[in-house]
Amino acid sequence: MFSVTHHINIAESDHKMRELAINHLIHQTGAGGAIWLCPSSNTPRSSSSLTQTIDGTAFFVEYWGCHSSQEAQEELTSFQNKFPLLMRDSFFTHLTSHPEHWFRGDCAWIPLKNSSMGGILLFGLSGVPSELLKTRTEFLIRSLEVSLENHQRYIEAKQLTYIDDLTGLYNPRFLEQALNIAMDSLNKKNQGFCVLFIDIDKFKQVNDQYGHLVGSQMLTHIGKLIRSSLRKNDQVFRYGGDEFIAILYETELSTAKEIAERVRKSAEARTFRFPMAHIKITLSIGIARFPDHGNNKETVISMADTAMYASKKSGRNQVIVAQPEIHG
Repeated sequence: MFSVTHHINIAESDHKMRELAINHLIHQTGAGGAIWLCPSSNTPRSSSSLTQTIDGTAFFVEYWGCHSSQEAQEELTSFQNKFPLLMRDSFFTHLTSHPEHWFRGDCAWIPLKNSSMGGILLFGLSGVPSELLKTRTEFLIRSLEVSLENHQRYIEAKQLTYIDDLTGLYNPRFLEQALNIAMDSLNKKNQGFCVLFIDIDKFKQVNDQYGHLVGSQMLTHIGKLIRSSLRKNDQVFRYGGDEFIAILYETELSTAKEIAERVRKSAEARTFRFPMAHIKITLSIGIARFPDHGNNKETVISMADTAMYASKKSGRNQVIVAQPEIHG
C-alpha cells in the first residue's frame, strides 16, 4: 500500500495517479472493474475520458479493468438504473451533497473529498464485508485526493509562470513548449504548423499621444481581438512590447493566410473607445510554415518576423507569407 501511494505521489499526471489508485483498488477488493466519473464542468485530464449523461447531468467517464467497453457500459447503465432506488436522490445530488462511501451488493461507490474530482464506482464485488472494503480503500483514497490536489496546485502555479501579466495571454516562456507540441504533431501525423508574427502599426504614437496607461489597455484589447479571431486549438502569445505570435497547429499556408486576414480585418474595423480618445489601429502580419520555411523552430520564427517587417515596408496593414528571397 505504501509503495502504491508513493508512486501516486510522484506521478507526473493526474490520469496516472488515478490509474495507479484504481488498479490497486480493483486488486485489493477483487472487483471486476471500476468506473471513474467526474462532473463535466471540470476539464477532463485524459484523452481516454468519454462523456456520459447520468440523471440529466453530463459526466466525464473512464473505465478501468473492464474486459470490453460493452461490459463497462452495461455496468454503468445498471448503476444508473439502480441508483435512485438505492439512494433516493439523483446521482449528481448525492455526489455533491453526500460525500460518503457506500456499498450495495456487488458494487461500491467511493466519492473523492472534493466533488469536482468525482468518484469511483467499483463493480463485480463478491463476498468482501463492507467494513473491510472501507478499511482497504480509505487510506488509498485519502492519498489520491491529496496527490490530486497538490498536482492541481502545481499546475496552476506553473501556468502562472507562462502567463503575461498584462494581457493574460501566454508569454515567451511557454512558446518553446508550444513549438515542441507542434513539432510532435508533425512527427506523429505528418502535419506542419504555421506561425503568425503580428505587430501593431505605429503603436509608439499611441503611447506618445495618449499615455502608457491607454497603451497598456490597447495591448490587452488587441490580445483579446487576436485570440477571438483564431481557432479554438490555436495559441497566441504576447512576444514582447507590441508584438504577438500565434501558432496554428496542423495548418496549411492557405488556411493560415485566411486566418491572418481575419485577424487583420478585425483590427482594421475596430474602434477602441476610451474616455478621452477613440483609437483605430492596423496590424502587420508575417506568416511562415514549418517545415516549408525552415527545418527548425528558430528559423520559422525568424522567417515570420522577416515577413512581418516586409509588410511594414510595403505600407503596413498587410499579410505577407515568407518567401526565400525575403529571408536575410
